[in-house]
Amino acid sequence: MNITRVQFTATLSEWYAMYGSWNPNLRKLTADLEGSIPSKVNNLGYLDISDLVAIADWGGNQHDIKFKVQAQNTNEHVQNMTKQAIHYLNKGNWGDALQELRKIHSWGFTYSTKTLRFICPQNYPALDSEIRSHIKVLTLKRNNASYMQFIELCEQIRKGSSRPGPRSGGLWWLADVDMALFAFTLDGNYLI
Repeated sequence: MNITRVQFTATLSEWYAMYGSWNPNLRKLTADLEGSIPSKVNNLGYLDISDLVAIADWGGNQHDIKFKVQAQNTNEHVQNMTKQAIHYLNKGNWGDALQELRKIHSWGFTYSTKTLRFICPQNYPALDSEIRSHIKVLTLKRNNASYMQFIELCEQIRKGSSRPGPRSGGLWWLADVDMALFAFTLDGNYLI
């Protein structure tokens, strides 16, 4: 099915409800990481390799990314890069934060956006190849411009939704929009 952003926005709640239907543990894992990662960031100001392994597991561990990130990085390196990324996020500079995360060996663009998503799920979605290939309004490159387009798209959908979101006070987080978009694209649909 091919639909527009406006059409998708009207069905946002339904697609969000479908997220994780293929894996009953996914919603719990998502909620656990949405609690533990921001808490660790607030308390310590950095993440370590075990946090990246958990994010890799959540993301499906494509190409054995969790093993590569463990083999090619020290815990100190991961802590330093995530500390710098968090520093930039605190200044509202997600672009430099994304670049710092990409300095983690084998972590790449997709997993760097997944890390931003868990550091601050209210404001950042995860942009993976499944979504990129099914949303025709995005550029196909893995770069800051495509991620900016995706943030803007998620923001437009969030603002356009007339239904209350799943968060306290009926809010929608950008990560919630991302989850709905993932369920939508995983079903073979395209946003045009």
